[in-house]
Amino acid sequence: MIKKFTLISILLFLILATHAQDCKWSLGVEFGLNYSNSTESTAPLKKEKPLLYKVGLKAEYSISEHFALQSGLLYSVKGIDSKGEGTYPNGINIDGSVTLRQEVIQLPMDLAYKLKLSESKIIFSLGSYLSYGIGGKTKAHGHFDGNEFSKEVNTFGSAEILNKIDFGVGIGAAYEIKHFILKVNYEWGLLNIGNKTIMGGDMDDYKNRILSTSICYNLSIL
Repeated sequence: MIKKFTLISILLFLILATHAQDCKWSLGVEFGLNYSNSTESTAPLKKEKPLLYKVGLKAEYSISEHFALQSGLLYSVKGIDSKGEGTYPNGINIDGSVTLRQEVIQLPMDLAYKLKLSESKIIFSLGSYLSYGIGGKTKAHGHFDGNEFSKEVNTFGSAEILNKIDFGVGIGAAYEIKHFILKVNYEWGLLNIGNKTIMGGDMDDYKNRILSTSICYNLSIL
């Protein structure tokens, strides 16, 4: 399904690019912050939503005065934290903390609608993303069933805490003035990428939920 959707999206992009008239390419850079969350329950530990970052390149292809295709290539850091103490349903006690980080290369593909103001634009976007895990650490420390526990592994390494491939949809809004764009975006991960157990808790429903804000600067228009 993911391969078919990606192929269809790329073909649609190429067809629109071929047939559009008076088109313009806009290239730029993007830097932002991810307020990172997931559907995964960390009980009995308390889940925390860390503020992480993303950086990358953006590209935009104007179809008409109001519509554009947006894409790019981002290095994005996601994850969750959890800490505290409690008891699992099986009676095992836990007192500790877990830090999970995903470092991914992400390819977004959005359709944007632009509403022109006097000297600026308001932009609404809807689309999808495909990401691939390239790094990140998962660290667990504390006491598990009375025994001291400390472990650090690669999130996408041999421990396979999470699966590398993720796919989802996103919605966004932005404000553009001259070369600058201020953007807010929300990502719904559609795949359960949880794969292993961390300190006794099964990763059985890990879908990314990311609220992000970023600032973009357009370098050139072709």
